[in-house]
Amino acid sequence: MNTAEIERWLVRRGAPHVIVDYSATRDVLNRAAPLLILVFLAELTGGLNLRFSWWQNVLTFVAAAGITLAVLILVNRARGRRPFQVPDRFGSPEIAAFLVVPPLLPLVFGGQVAQALTLLAVNVAVLVIVYFGTSYAVLPMARWSLGVMVEQFRYVTYIVGRTMPTLLLFSIFMFLNAEMWKVSAEIPTPYFLLVLALFAALGGAFVVLRLPHEVGNLERFESWAAVRTLCAGTPAADAVPADDEPLTERLPLRRSERFNIELMLVVSQGVQALLVSLVVAVFYTLLGLLTVGPPTFAQWVGRDPVPIGPTVSVAGGEIVLTRELLLTAIFIGTVGGLQFLVTALSDSVYREEFFGQVQAELREIFAVRKVYLRARTGTSRTPPTRRARTAPRSPTPAAPNAPN
Repeated sequence: MNTAEIERWLVRRGAPHVIVDYSATRDVLNRAAPLLILVFLAELTGGLNLRFSWWQNVLTFVAAAGITLAVLILVNRARGRRPFQVPDRFGSPEIAAFLVVPPLLPLVFGGQVAQALTLLAVNVAVLVIVYFGTSYAVLPMARWSLGVMVEQFRYVTYIVGRTMPTLLLFSIFMFLNAEMWKVSAEIPTPYFLLVLALFAALGGAFVVLRLPHEVGNLERFESWAAVRTLCAGTPAADAVPADDEPLTERLPLRRSERFNIELMLVVSQGVQALLVSLVVAVFYTLLGLLTVGPPTFAQWVGRDPVPIGPTVSVAGGEIVLTRELLLTAIFIGTVGGLQFLVTALSDSVYREEFFGQVQAELREIFAVRKVYLRARTGTSRTPPTRRARTAPRSPTPAAPNAPN
C-alpha cells in the first residue's frame, strides 16, 4: 500500500490532520511559501513616501531591496543554504523575517509609524489566514462542502416539503407583524449583520455541543468487514486486513484530528442550514412582494419604505422590492435555518434523513484512517506519536571466552 497516496486522498477530502506527524513548518507553511514570498516582495514598496521626490523613492526602493538581500543572506547562512537561494523551508527565522522586515522599512525611511503598524498587522493576519487555511485544507474542504451543497440541491424539493410546514407555523406570524417591520425599518445595516452573525454563532454552538456524540458514533467499527466496505474505491482498499482478523479498540483522536473532523461537521451541517435559510428567505420575499405594499408598510411604520429596485405594475397593483422587505425576509429565513438545525440535531429521524450522506462520508474517512494508521505502525492500536516511552535497556555483557 502506498501511504503517500492515502495522505493525498485525505488532504483532498479536507482531513489533513489525520496524517501521522503532520508538521506546521514542513507540511503547512512550506506549501504556502510561494504566496508568502510574493506578499513579502510586494511589501518592499512599503518604504515609499508621497512626500519624497521620484528619485528619492527610487533610492528608497533600492535601499529596501538591499536590506532584504542582506536579511536573505543571513537567514540562508544560518540555514546552511547558498547566499541567494530562495527559501525552501519556512521555520522560525523565515517567519521572523516575514513579520519584521516589511514593517521596518517605513520606519527606517521617513519614520512612517502608521504605515509600519499597518504592515505588521497585515502580515500577522496573512500568516494566520495562510496557516489556518493551509493547515486545515480549507480549499479542499470548500470543494467538498460545495459538493455537499450541490447534492443537497438535488433534494431541495424534499427538504422544502419536509421542513416548510413546521417553519410556516411560527414564521408566518412573525412576517405579518407590524413590529417586525418596524424593527427592519429602524435597524442600521451593520447592526443587522451583527444580528445575523449572532444567530450563526448560536447555530454553531448547538452543532459543537453535539459533536462529541456524533464523532464518537462515527469512529466505531464492528469488524474489518465493515471497514472493507467503506474503504471500497479508496487508496486504502487493498490494505484492509482479513475479515477474521480481530479488530482492536478504536484509536483515540489527537486534538488536531478531532478539531479537523469537527470543523468538517460544522461546515457541512452549516451548509444545509444555509440552504434552508435561503429557501425560507426567498419564499417570504415573494410573499412580501404580493402582500405588503408601500401603503401597508406606511400604515404599519409611519413612513414610506426604501425601494432598492424598480417599481413594476402588475394587474393594477405595484410590486417593488424594498430594503425593509429584504431585511425581514432574511431575518425570518435565518431564524428558520436555526430552527431546522436545532430540530435536525435533536431529532434522530431528521438527523438520519438530512445528515446521512455527510455522516457516511466522514465514516469513510475514519475507515481509511484506521487502515492507514495500521499500515504506518504495524498495529491497529496506537499511532507512532502516542507510543509509550520505554527506558533504554543496559547493554548485556558479553560472555567470557565467547568465540569471535
